Amino acid sequence: MKLAEAIFEGYRGYAKLSGRASRSEFWWFALFAVIVWVGIFMATFFIVQPQTTAPSSIELAREFHQFNATATLVAVPVIVIPLISVTIRRLHDSGRSAWWVLPVVGIQTFFGFQNTVLFLQPDITIERINEVNSSLQATSLSIALNILQVVVIIMAVMPSAPENRYGLPRTSEPNSDSIQDV
Repeated sequence: MKLAEAIFEGYRGYAKLSGRASRSEFWWFALFAVIVWVGIFMATFFIVQPQTTAPSSIELAREFHQFNATATLVAVPVIVIPLISVTIRRLHDSGRSAWWVLPVVGIQTFFGFQNTVLFLQPDITIERINEVNSSLQATSLSIALNILQVVVIIMAVMPSAPENRYGLPRTSEPNSDSIQDV
């Protein structure tokens, strides 16, 4: 499967949590998601940074975070939901449960809300942000998130199971819309 086909399949199965996705479909769509996400982040930086009249680094950080939070709200339905869906189908293809994705999404969401709440406080300081982000809880969650992400990546690398409880593998034809016949 090529990049364009993987992107098409990723969006065609936007919220489809059943079925299977090949390794190439998963990795091409993941590459596409990373490129788009980095593009959004860079665009946010280049839009906010020259337009700011912020006198301090905390004000610049706050403006950047507010703009980035808005961009993230747009990116979640456009990039994150299809990526989660493709990841779930990839885990199914290797014979694994999709429940492995839930803690990763949950911890990521927790960090996102935590930082948003921090930056919305009018009297927040860089020291306070660093204190919260370096707390034992945040450090533990960050380590757990990294371990879970590595586990999910290892599971995504595993070869496809010939047939499992999630069905038959997709055919090797590039634009096939069906599953192999029994």
